[in-house]
Amino acid sequence: NVPDGTKVPVRQLIEQMIVVSDNTATNLMIDKLGYNNINGFIKSIGCTETVCGRKMLDSAAAKAGHDNWTSPKDMAHIYELMYKGKLVDSKSDKEMINILCRQQWNERIPGNLPHDLRIAHKTGELGDALHDCGIVFGRNRDYILCMMTANVPSTNQGYDDNNAVEFNDMALVSKLIWNKIDDPVLAHNGVRYY
Repeated sequence: NVPDGTKVPVRQLIEQMIVVSDNTATNLMIDKLGYNNINGFIKSIGCTETVCGRKMLDSAAAKAGHDNWTSPKDMAHIYELMYKGKLVDSKSDKEMINILCRQQWNERIPGNLPHDLRIAHKTGELGDALHDCGIVFGRNRDYILCMMTANVPSTNQGYDDNNAVEFNDMALVSKLIWNKIDDPVLAHNGVRYY
C-alpha cells in the first residue's frame, strides 16, 4: 500500500500494470493519458475493434454503457507492430516486450510450453471471460497467439492449479499450437499456420 499523494514514476506504474495486473496502476495511467489520447492512438495504429471506455473495476461506468473492448484481431495487430518495432519505435517496443516477458500470470499461453522460451504476453479476466495474448519467441519460429473467451463457467471461483479446467484448456491449446509451429520434432517445416 502506498499513501495517497505519493509520486510514482510512470515506468513503475507500467511495470505494475503489466507484470502483476495492478488495476490501480492502470487507472492512474488512464488518468495521466486521458481517454481521448488512448483511443486516438488505438485508432491511429489501425485497430477498429478496441476502445478504452472506463477505468478498471468501475462498475458504475460499465452499467452506464461505458466499457472496454478489444478483439483477438486487434490484439494480434498490436503485438505484430510491437514485434516489428513499429508500434511506437524500436527501442520502446523492445522495452515493452521485455516488460511483457515478466508477466507473473503464466498458467495460460506459457502453461505447458518449455520453460526456456521467452513469452511476451498479457492475461486478462473479468466475470466469465478469460484472455491471454502475446508473442511466443520460439526456438525455430516466433509467433503471435491471442486467445479470448467468454461464458467460462467458473472464473469467479478463482485460480486453482488442480481444478481450473479453463486455464488448463488454454494451456493445452497453446501447447498444441506450439507443437505445430515450433516444436523441433512435431512442427511441419515449411508450412505456415494462421
